[in-house]
Amino acid sequence: GEIREVTFLVSDLRGFTALSTELSPREVIHILNRYLERMVDIISRYRGTVNEFQGDGIIAFFGAPLREEDDPQRAVACALEMQNAMDSINEEQRRRDLPELAMGIGINTGEVVVGNIGSEKRAKYGAIGSPINTAYRIEAHTVGGQILISPDTYEKVRSMVAVRGTLTAEFKGLDHPLDLYEIGGIQGRYKIALAERTDEFFTSLSPPLPVKCFLLDGKIVSGEFIGGRIFGIGRTSAEVSLDKPVPVLANVKIALAGEDASGLPEMYAKVMSAGQLDDASAEFEVRLQFTWLPRDVGAYFEKKGT
Repeated sequence: GEIREVTFLVSDLRGFTALSTELSPREVIHILNRYLERMVDIISRYRGTVNEFQGDGIIAFFGAPLREEDDPQRAVACALEMQNAMDSINEEQRRRDLPELAMGIGINTGEVVVGNIGSEKRAKYGAIGSPINTAYRIEAHTVGGQILISPDTYEKVRSMVAVRGTLTAEFKGLDHPLDLYEIGGIQGRYKIALAERTDEFFTSLSPPLPVKCFLLDGKIVSGEFIGGRIFGIGRTSAEVSLDKPVPVLANVKIALAGEDASGLPEMYAKVMSAGQLDDASAEFEVRLQFTWLPRDVGAYFEKKGT
């Protein structure tokens, strides 16, 4: 083993575990293999090393085992091209009458120990150190279509990247919050930009739809729910009023509580913004970005919005 500075790229499909319960095993494997084949091709062209697949997740190294001066820049450019490739992947999904996919990417740079890890019977090239754990945690804060990079990576690419925004996240094990940078493009040798996003159009729901909101702690769902109402719905997000506050960037499970919604599956989302409706109100206005919206629920929303 040796100490090496490595830039880690971690990607993951949003809601794929829930999606896999709606499809046959054959469809799940075909979707996953088409997606991974395209992503691995892009990572290889940017001279990254795919270290591991974790279901629909990918961990790639830039700087190990081969090191180049522009490892952080190539990692960011690779992430941008991976996100842009999702458009053509989803075109094929629509042609096959399959749900669209959304991917989040987190990137971090730091010194780790790299080398062959394991036993004489089975070993693999891997990395050990907090920077790789931080990369996983950064990715967990992304929503579909988003690329977030750490301050350590940002310092190495700041002169050439376009930043769409920043957010502050608190990670377990760190004694201070971390500022994360949302990347929209890179200049220089690897000139590439994400497609421009259009503002979400919300359809007002009258009357609002009652919901139950459950906070998630990793894979654990809270046993208590927060009551609320969806009063605005878009293609990828919703505007909700809740009876209690929820933290920004929290992951939540949403269950429709109306009588006519009985039997519909749950949705999953990330809290993008939250605040009290007004000084006189006990309700809290929350904007949710869906990480998994079942097709049956989407059709239900379309019916309610017309």
